[in-house]
Amino acid sequence: MSRIRLIQKWHNDIFETIYPFAGDLRTVVMSKGGGSEAWEWRLEFLDAIPQLDDLIAEITLKEYKDIDKITYDLSKLLSEFLFIHPFREGNGRLSRLICDIILAKNGFPMIGLNLKNGDNYIEKVHQGYDCNYEPMKELLKLKIMEIMSE
Repeated sequence: MSRIRLIQKWHNDIFETIYPFAGDLRTVVMSKGGGSEAWEWRLEFLDAIPQLDDLIAEITLKEYKDIDKITYDLSKLLSEFLFIHPFREGNGRLSRLICDIILAKNGFPMIGLNLKNGDNYIEKVHQGYDCNYEPMKELLKLKIMEIMSE
């Protein structure tokens, strides 16, 4: 089973009681935000799903000990997943869940619930759309380090 098919199943399992389209790849153009924060997810973004599947496979098969390497790869995964925006709703929640699973698998603390708008999270996601993964990497690293120092 491809990683994307598995994620579609998770999406369905998580959101089936909320959204009638749970588990289905989106079939509509979407936009969120307003003014300078507005973003539009076009249908052709979905053409990159095979590459996203490859990226997820590559990252999930790695074993990480280095916080810089895992946070870089996860920042890329988050940014690319959210850029493609495969589902009509739940993309952010699902992408953070995927990252938490990868973190836990590698012995790092889960941080998905600690990513907040006050951290300029959305701004960092948008920087990742331009393949500038460093701001998100630094945020992920900061959140991991905060939990590890508790």
